[in-house]
Amino acid sequence: MCLLNGTCGGTLPASVSFHDREIIEGEGDDQTITIEYPIIKDIIRECVHHFGGEHFTRISIENVPEVGRIVMEYTGSSPIHFATVDTPGGGYERPPGGGSFIVAPELTPAQKRHFKDTYVKGDNIGYKETPLTYPGELILKAGSTVTQVLDEIVKTLGNYQYYYDVDGVFHFQYKTNFLATGNTPLNFDATVEDNLSKLYCPRYSPSLLLNEFVDAELVSNISFSPNYSNIKNDFVYWGSRQDDKKTQIMVRYHLAIDKKPEDIPRP
Repeated sequence: MCLLNGTCGGTLPASVSFHDREIIEGEGDDQTITIEYPIIKDIIRECVHHFGGEHFTRISIENVPEVGRIVMEYTGSSPIHFATVDTPGGGYERPPGGGSFIVAPELTPAQKRHFKDTYVKGDNIGYKETPLTYPGELILKAGSTVTQVLDEIVKTLGNYQYYYDVDGVFHFQYKTNFLATGNTPLNFDATVEDNLSKLYCPRYSPSLLLNEFVDAELVSNISFSPNYSNIKNDFVYWGSRQDDKKTQIMVRYHLAIDKKPEDIPRP
């Protein structure tokens, strides 16, 4: 982490705008400038690599989507009606005229059999996919650190974290919260028609087991703040173990180097 927090590196030499970049093409009067907005995943990777000095092969960015969704609001003056698949008697019957939606103040009795989902002006009608770029500006002044950039991205995305593992690989990933979300598998019934309806309106089983915590000594949180600017050749490990009677015993392991090792001439 010293490469990222400014102790041994990771300091921005000048003011940097991470949310956009200028693409300059051509020369003179033919020169054109295009503004591009990189996705958040690319911002993280380039920031850690370029300003933190970490190699691309040792950067792992997980569960950060490349595409997001924007809620779309219906602004039409007349209601819009969508056809559904659950027609009377089961099966799928082509709607009158073959369309999947109709914009009309009123529907005929025949149309009402098929077009049952109605939205009026101001309703949220669906989603539009868009590249997941950084919302707003992400500009840090000279002297800022890579970890400050990452902290701003974490605050924007929400439930995310970043760290180095024991093998020295940098991870930026979603923080598991074990909540029942849309990732819960659907419980389909036997009929094809019911399966189709559940694809549009998932119904989750309350008995579905998401996670089972059976370890009584489960560690829920570990927090530490090492002082990287005062590193010594002196390490202390604290922990615990169980004896034969299942009693918790504290363990302290102290490793110290009292003097500098002598140089041994190589043959």
